[in-house]
Amino acid sequence: MPDRVFSEEEVKDIIRRASARQEEEAERQEAREHGLTLADLEELGAEVGLDPKHLRAAADEVRTGHRTAVQAETTTDTHVIVECWVDGPFTPEGWEDTVALLRQRFGVGMGMWYGGTGEGRVEQIGNAHEWSHTSQMGVETRVSASEREGKTRLILSQRVGQASPKVEGWSYGAFLGLMVGLVGAGIGEALSGPMPLLVMLLALVLVTTVISAPIITRLDERWREKKHTKLKDLAAEVAQAFQAAAPPSEESAHTEEASLAEREATPRIDLDLEADERSETAPSQRNRTRS
Repeated sequence: MPDRVFSEEEVKDIIRRASARQEEEAERQEAREHGLTLADLEELGAEVGLDPKHLRAAADEVRTGHRTAVQAETTTDTHVIVECWVDGPFTPEGWEDTVALLRQRFGVGMGMWYGGTGEGRVEQIGNAHEWSHTSQMGVETRVSASEREGKTRLILSQRVGQASPKVEGWSYGAFLGLMVGLVGAGIGEALSGPMPLLVMLLALVLVTTVISAPIITRLDERWREKKHTKLKDLAAEVAQAFQAAAPPSEESAHTEEASLAEREATPRIDLDLEADERSETAPSQRNRTRS
């Protein structure tokens, strides 16, 4: 290699490429010196209370040029619902990645008991693609993706109860009170005879219900809040899956084209011109030396 003789065209190409590589290296070095990595951003974000997953999502939005906004968060007596819009059209690749993510998150490898649906069901309803899953505890999750006016609409919902927390709290409290009352009445009958049986039963049912119902209601509310938070986190992950699979936005494409054009417009070294300049200056230097 050191002994090889390069042609004039090869020399021009070598110098042009070396110049471009040197400029790229200088740009990367400047970015390292004055910029921040994602790990640096997460460390700084942790100091001010920013969740790392939201920082990663924001970084992905900047990288791809696609933005995601949570449009609606709804809580009903029986469901929690999150709706998102992702810039960019619906893509089959994004949906495939989404289904794979959902199956990893909700898939049950030990069978399907009590109405569970294992890794979930996938179906298409009109233009909407839907994935549904029922857990072993009866929690039903649905994820729907469809295209609306050049954007991807995501709707995620979970059934978290058969009624409102208050209704379920008093219902479960009454059931618990009845169980306690029957046990207590049975013990009381064995100890003191059948006369106070009904009174003891009603008293135990009433006291147990009044005490347990508010506790069960509050626990149910906190459980639903937790499920709602997890559903919002899942919506962000699904949105990221579609963002990663989406084609670059026009703004990003224009930026890349401008960067390429700027790089191509970088002044090139003209070896012929330098050779001519050296040949013109050489005689004058020799003449000055002789004088």
